[in-house]
Amino acid sequence: MATPLLCLPILIGDERVDPTIQDQRALVTAARSGNAGVVKALLNHKGVDPNAQNNTPLLEAIANARSGVIDVLLDDDRVEPEKYTRDVQAALRKALKMGYKEFVDDFVESVGIPFVAEEPQKPGDSKLPGHLFIGAQKDESKSEEEESSAEEARELRIHILQHNSFCDSGTFYNWAIDRGYKITTTLFENKDWTLPAHDQYEWLVIIGGTMSVNDEAEFDFIAKEKAWVTEAIKLDKVILGICFGAQLIATCLGAKVHRAECGLTVGWVKMMPQAKSPLLQIPDDGFDFIEWHEDTFDLPPGATLLASSQHCKHEAYSANNERIFASQFHPEMSLAGCQILCDRDDLVAKQKEFPLVTSQEQVLNATKYKQQQEIFIKTLEQLEQTLVFS
Repeated sequence: MATPLLCLPILIGDERVDPTIQDQRALVTAARSGNAGVVKALLNHKGVDPNAQNNTPLLEAIANARSGVIDVLLDDDRVEPEKYTRDVQAALRKALKMGYKEFVDDFVESVGIPFVAEEPQKPGDSKLPGHLFIGAQKDESKSEEEESSAEEARELRIHILQHNSFCDSGTFYNWAIDRGYKITTTLFENKDWTLPAHDQYEWLVIIGGTMSVNDEAEFDFIAKEKAWVTEAIKLDKVILGICFGAQLIATCLGAKVHRAECGLTVGWVKMMPQAKSPLLQIPDDGFDFIEWHEDTFDLPPGATLLASSQHCKHEAYSANNERIFASQFHPEMSLAGCQILCDRDDLVAKQKEFPLVTSQEQVLNATKYKQQQEIFIKTLEQLEQTLVFS
């Protein structure tokens, strides 16, 4: 059966079809998926902008090492990567972290854009205000070189625990890059994964995955990850856990994780606040977040329940004097990130077994992703302040 992407060249020939709708998601999806033929067909359509969503098509192609798509985009005179070198470099770093070193080397050589594998941001070189350095206060007695060296030593370091290459940290990653923070990642999907020493980061982020935290027999990294995260908790690290991450933290804190009675939940679910907290600033009448999960967790001992839904009593909690925030829902997920999941046949097939699955049209609601992003950034800023005043 033909996929929607393969049908696109035919469909866009119909005057009733508008490929520019939903902020030109068709072009972005084709670029991310590596379908150069569809990208080329779309670019020939009047009104399609190759620089849609702040150059997202090219950036998605770079981050996912889609050489064919990149060639098509760079052949378009409207695409000028040298005008947004910083974003291109961020996409190249993401590709490098995904193991596409040969692709990155070839791209840098062919395009001629200078590339530094480590984020080169310095104080003040940030799109967003408040570039954070741990305990950063200028010492007037030091020379400019000494102060600069001290600032670099204090720069906030973030480590991300990622379980599937197609499940990334979404909004969080973009926010942290804009802040100029140093990000390292452990991708457990790689056979040679390693975990850093705990003095190599200040902020730990644990994101989702397709496995269960109870699948230790099938995934040998889970037991090691639990032990390492337990150490991080005991060291009072600031920790953000999402979906699988929230469940894993819960087990480290002594709670149980089990299948949710409602089964698999995919879609927008209203979260009702259960306690006032700056970590989750949602209205009293609730707020919709995107969910994609099958397991749930009991509330860990000593934790504060922050949100519940009609389907799951425990949706979000804080712990360890609000140094930990964990959510069953996905505040970090972007529209593009959800589209990647929706495009996977293995995940879509599983959805047919459960009743609490929303249609793709409802799941891929661009406005809702923007709204949840605004709430999520407030959470990140609060966790950021926790580090400032530690």
